[in-house]
Amino acid sequence: MLGLVNYEDSDDDAPEAQAATNGSHEKAAATVVVPQASPPSSSPPSGSPPEERERKPPSRASPPASDLVRRPTMGPPPASRDWSNPYILERLVQEMGLKQYRSNFPKEIFDPEHLEHPSDFYDAPECERPPPPKRTKKGEKHKEAPKSPAPGTVDASQETDYLGSGRDWAASSPGWTVDVLVMEYSWKRKASQATRPSQMYTFWSELDTKNCPGPRAAHSCDIIDGRLYLFGGWNGKRALNDLHVLDVASGTWSEVLPSGSAPSARNNHTTAVVDSRLVVHGGHDGNKWVADMHILETSPPAPTPPHEGLVWHKAPTSGTPPSARACHTLTRLAHKLYMFGGYDGAKCFNDMDIIDLETMTWMQPNLSGTLPQARNAHTMTVISTKLYLFGGHSGNKHLTDLHIFDTQKLHWSQPEILGTPPPGLRGHTANLIGHKIFLFGGYDGKGRTNELYILDTAEAKWVRPTWPTESPHTPPGRQRHSASLIGSKRIYIFGGFDGNKWLNDLHVLDVGRLEESALNDVAVHTLIENMGRLLKSGEFSDITFVVEGKRIYAHKAILVAQCEHFRAMFAGGRFVESREAEIEIPQWSHVAFSAMLEWLYTGHAPRELSAEHLTEVLGLADHYTLDGLKHVCENVLMHSVEIDNVCALLRHSDQYIAQELKRYCLAFILKNFDQVAYTTAFDELSSMPSLLLEVTRAAATKDTVPRNVGCSSGSSPGM
Repeated sequence: MLGLVNYEDSDDDAPEAQAATNGSHEKAAATVVVPQASPPSSSPPSGSPPEERERKPPSRASPPASDLVRRPTMGPPPASRDWSNPYILERLVQEMGLKQYRSNFPKEIFDPEHLEHPSDFYDAPECERPPPPKRTKKGEKHKEAPKSPAPGTVDASQETDYLGSGRDWAASSPGWTVDVLVMEYSWKRKASQATRPSQMYTFWSELDTKNCPGPRAAHSCDIIDGRLYLFGGWNGKRALNDLHVLDVASGTWSEVLPSGSAPSARNNHTTAVVDSRLVVHGGHDGNKWVADMHILETSPPAPTPPHEGLVWHKAPTSGTPPSARACHTLTRLAHKLYMFGGYDGAKCFNDMDIIDLETMTWMQPNLSGTLPQARNAHTMTVISTKLYLFGGHSGNKHLTDLHIFDTQKLHWSQPEILGTPPPGLRGHTANLIGHKIFLFGGYDGKGRTNELYILDTAEAKWVRPTWPTESPHTPPGRQRHSASLIGSKRIYIFGGFDGNKWLNDLHVLDVGRLEESALNDVAVHTLIENMGRLLKSGEFSDITFVVEGKRIYAHKAILVAQCEHFRAMFAGGRFVESREAEIEIPQWSHVAFSAMLEWLYTGHAPRELSAEHLTEVLGLADHYTLDGLKHVCENVLMHSVEIDNVCALLRHSDQYIAQELKRYCLAFILKNFDQVAYTTAFDELSSMPSLLLEVTRAAATKDTVPRNVGCSSGSSPGM
């Protein structure tokens, strides 16, 4: 028996048949010198940030006198740190391959209840955890990690056939260049964990309806007079011809049995709504491709109870009808239906068949322009007097092209569209809202996606909105589902195939909320740009910093709002800085200090910073207790660690109390001790005896991990 599974997804060659300088003016004032920590002396190259993990803010002992010397006497102490987090011990054990030595430690050290993320390092199998970054030669760039498939998709390498199972695979950490550090961290993701505007909105919802139809894909759903009519499809075993109606107001499905001659069971057919009539054409019945056309009358002449009196009848057409096919489109514009494309088991089509609804006569007109490539499983959308064709499958490949058919001139054209288009998709859906086409789901030859793409036809550009992928209401990836616009801005998604099973869930995308979120994102983006311009222009500034002889004009109100250190400095008039208009900043570079101020104003640092400047920014973040900025610097620097620079980074991490970076450097040294011990930088650790002792003790045993990885300054328990 030839069914959906036999011709649809067995390989990629078979076509579809299924389911985003300060002003230079002078300001005279007294000069006040603020004690500063020394900047770093080396320039570690950059790398890729490791996976970010949340940590609870533990407490730490008061800093020793040596620590207070380099800290200003005003402002709060630095954020608390945990020197003995068992999570770190487990991470070292896992990454260094020392699991066999776990028994050397007290059992409670690795008790999952004491671990912040026990599932990540205690119980998780090795294959599910990304390996530590490979070392690279000096000046060499890290290779970019493979992109993770979209949520709900199936990795192509795990896919066997339409009925086969697959699994999602997480990609390893993204790659970062070694020579140039790229650092950008939005204020919407600072340590304060401020909510991203788009996360305030729930774009998706899943409806719990009554009497839901069975799972299926390659069906049709059409809205007529406020009711959703679902017909046919494929349930994994056979083609269907049942008819279900959803009362949108009550959320109740009803299976109805119209009178008349119902169409045979089928899937991958196409439908169009003409007033109160549903037109069904073609498809595949499980054995063969069909070419018949049927009409469902949903408004009988005499008044009847809801859903009763529905009548099926075969459409009385004349002229030369199109050949049998499936996965084609039937689009209504005025008093005509336009049929394009499809697949008949042997080839795909790019012909345009038109039926006049007044005479029910088929026509095959002469067309001008460059015809699109033959295809199936595409989408066709009406805008004014034009049809917008996107995507599909040619029989050999997935297509990403966009074509426009002018129904008045009978002319095909291919416009230039800005932005990044969706990948080649088949079995996706398209809905028009205003002048925007919303594309959802589909299959790209590798997996089923749940991503949304928007074609703004007024601006001629692609837009890709985002939302929290962890939202429980976001539908999983799928293809050959249905998408129906109900009301002005709500798209109802039903069923489809996710690569493993046929679905019968019903999700709603609220485009109104999506647009509202986009407006808020624009507002935030505009605010960030304005704040950046305010910093660069120096307009209305009331405080000046002198760094390396250069003046940077800033605003106390912004600094106080963004940084507790500056609040303590300027508020209350207790410190001399609060009464002065110019403050000299010794020892730090102009580039690094400017980068820190840009962070405070915009939540971003300059897009490109050298390794030396980034390490200096790490010191500034520690000095001014900017934990969010400090965390970003640590993440970037951790993946720049190499044999030649690990000791220098270890010194800086100890100096600036960068515990995550320090733990990572210690683990790296232990794993590569035979090489690191012979570097010049390792010899220089002799200037920091306590830090050298910490390293050498760990390296000498080689079968253990420091139980307390803390600052050598003595602010935490020693080993």
